This record gives sequence, C-alpha cells and structure tokens, in this order.
Amino acid sequence: MKGNAAFKEAIVLTPVASDIAMAAAEAEAMKNGWEVTICICDAGGIPIQVKRNAFPASYDIAVGKAKTAALFGRATGTLFDDIFDESTNKDSVQRSPFILSKGGVPFKVDGVVCGAVGVSGATPKQDEQIANAAVAALADLVWSKRVFESEQADLLNKKKFEAEQAEALPEAPKKRFSLINN
Repeated sequence: MKGNAAFKEAIVLTPVASDIAMAAAEAEAMKNGWEVTICICDAGGIPIQVKRNAFPASYDIAVGKAKTAALFGRATGTLFDDIFDESTNKDSVQRSPFILSKGGVPFKVDGVVCGAVGVSGATPKQDEQIANAAVAALADLVWSKRVFESEQADLLNKKKFEAEQAEALPEAPKKRFSLINN
C-alpha cells in the first residue's frame, strides 16, 4: 500500500502493545504512589483494556480522556486551551461528551493516530504524566521495531551486495600446494 495516495498506513495497537503501555503506566503510578484508573484505547477511542485502582467515577473519566485524545488526535489538556476562547460558548464545551482535562494522550506514528491513553484518579498533571509514560513505552516499541527492521534490511543489503560482488569477480585461480615433493 506504500505510495497509494488513497490510504495511509497505520500501526494498530494489539493486546500485547496494550499490555506494554499498561505496564508502563502502572509502573509510573506505583513509583509515585498514585492510585489511578488507566485506559488504553484504539484509534477509534474503543477501550482495549482498563484497570481501575481509584474511585468508581474515575473509570468513565479515564475512558473519556482516552477516547477524546484518540478522536481529536491531541492531548486533552491542551485541547481545552486550543478550542476555548472568549467567543466559545462555555456551556457547549462543558456539556460535550469529551473530557477536556489533562490525562488523555494520543499515540501517533507518522502523524496517524493509532490509539490513546487516558488516566484519572490523581491530579490532572499527574494523570498526564502517567499517560505520557505509557505513550513513551509505545513509542520506544515502534522505534525499536524500526531499528530492528532497518538493521535487518542493512544486513540483507550487505549479503545481496556481497553476493553480487562474488558473481562479478572472476574466479581466483586455484593453486594446489603439495607438502611432499615426489
């Protein structure tokens, strides 16, 4: 599909990738002693997994932050500032189904949203810190995969080059040496 203007390639979060993001988020929360709810969702804002370690309403808030970040392709903390100005009707923004508080962070690869992380239960700044840790783990995963693929491609190119060189060179004369003189 490369080079097709009608489509964009995207990375789809798998349950394994979701587990990695969840582990990174949980580690960040535990390191700081924060009890939170964490949601990892796909590009459409549908939860892949949610873990709740905070008050009951934090579930809906974390899922809402993840969904908002995925659908808008922007962090929820900056989204409010970006869309809210004096001409905006405050009621319409506050009554929307989207959560415009820090703690929702999209995961993008090459500008394409692949999923998002939403966190609730601590302060908005702490929620965002945890979400950023999860997204960083996913980014490291993609970067590692690309480095590996690049190294594999380099290795294949080197082997191809060596094979082409071997074909291009004339065969070296074979000399036989005898250790015993007859």
